[in-house]
Amino acid sequence: MTISAADYHRSTSYYRNYMSGHSLDWSNQPLVFKSYIGQELISLPDEHAFSSASLWEILYRIRRLDHHDAIDLPRLARIMVLTHTITAKARYGGADFFYRSVASAGALYPFELYVAALNVRGLSPGLYHHQAATRSLAVLRQGNPGQELSRLMPDKNIAATSVVLFISSIFFRSSWKYRERAYRYHLLDSGHLLENLTLALKSEGLSYRSAFDFDDLGVNRFLGFDQEREVCLATVTVTNGQTDCEATNYPCTNAPEPQLPACSRVAPREILYPGIKEIHEASFVSKQPVEQPDVSKELGLGMDSWLPMAPVQLPSEPMSLAEALIERRSMRNFVRSSLPLDNLSLLLEAICADDAAYQNGAPAVPKSATVGFLAGNVQGLQSGFYIINSENRSFGLVCPGLFLSAMSHIALDQQWLGNCALHFLFLTNLRIIEAAYGPRAYRYAMLQAGRMGQRLYLAATSIRLGCCGIGAFYDSEASECLGLNSDSCLLYLVAIGPVRKWIQAQS
Repeated sequence: MTISAADYHRSTSYYRNYMSGHSLDWSNQPLVFKSYIGQELISLPDEHAFSSASLWEILYRIRRLDHHDAIDLPRLARIMVLTHTITAKARYGGADFFYRSVASAGALYPFELYVAALNVRGLSPGLYHHQAATRSLAVLRQGNPGQELSRLMPDKNIAATSVVLFISSIFFRSSWKYRERAYRYHLLDSGHLLENLTLALKSEGLSYRSAFDFDDLGVNRFLGFDQEREVCLATVTVTNGQTDCEATNYPCTNAPEPQLPACSRVAPREILYPGIKEIHEASFVSKQPVEQPDVSKELGLGMDSWLPMAPVQLPSEPMSLAEALIERRSMRNFVRSSLPLDNLSLLLEAICADDAAYQNGAPAVPKSATVGFLAGNVQGLQSGFYIINSENRSFGLVCPGLFLSAMSHIALDQQWLGNCALHFLFLTNLRIIEAAYGPRAYRYAMLQAGRMGQRLYLAATSIRLGCCGIGAFYDSEASECLGLNSDSCLLYLVAIGPVRKWIQAQS
């Protein structure tokens, strides 16, 4: 029985020559859009007044938590579009495929987004499900949910809340393909969506608090889930600066309707993998650390030298956040072309901005992963393995050398990865973080990796570079290649570099 993050991670690791192949049951392919048949739908207004600010300008916006910010329905619509939207449509094998603004392993999109409206002008208080395909909200419950949320959420100041947003994952959408390893992708993909959501809120100048800790069973019941199939993984509270709000005295007028849990089913024949259930239920437990660990010092690595991050210079015509979301794709047509050092500086700046974000309205979620990168073809930078120090705004050389070809071999022999300029790496020490934070630490680490992965997608797109996230690799080979100690591992790899699409567009 899985009782720890290390147990789960080890049991779902890939080993060369020991992977059991399986065929996909296409007749049982999960639905990628959740629907609530029979529930009232509220169309979101077509709102196009998006900020023209670049990703980097948005990342460093400062907003006090006690700032008075009202939310109306058009503003909520902008947040929903920036968080999760359809960006294009193609037709494959006689079926429509919808590209989205959010990265997802295997394009399986396990995540869903829910809105608990407490104080939104033009929208009645209640619980809603965001339906990206139709740009609408499905009404799940009516009445103000403030009293219930005050018991379930870590933030008890519900009177100062306009909206609480919930990110869930439907297990079978990813486990249909990835089986018990799928919980990794549930967390990474939910992190992708969470990053879009926080960027959308910052774009709107709103104050927010993100949280990975809450009453799991209570929140899932509140949202009306079949908890064997769908679970909440992250929440975001949007504050309005008020200290007294009479609306919280009027609770929801109805309990979750009995038909709602059935909507968590997305395929006729679903397999419930016990490993996913065990690691998720084990992660109900968290604790406050005596001292927060510095993960970068627990990987078994030593830095020979440190380099300060160069001041960034934005390109003359950077994309806005909305433009980058529309253009974002997972790309594999990398070309062997050198990356300007200025581009690396912009990517590093996007990663390090996370520290500033904690001061701009979002308390720090426990840091349980660290970021490094493999430089292969960057102008003016020695090829090698580097670790990033966000607080000191520097990066240290762990080991010089050409790593990209070896890592492409480790990543299930996806040789195109050898053509990239950079591989960003998300690393952790599972024993150390679980000792500090409890079993829930695995959620912290993987959600953090997913958030930063999505940010890299948008940063790369903004400066017209290709990007592709990789969650499949031979785990022990990756640790050995990087020189990690026995308790440490690679969680996620994000490849970045010039691609044919943008090179042709600029020529």
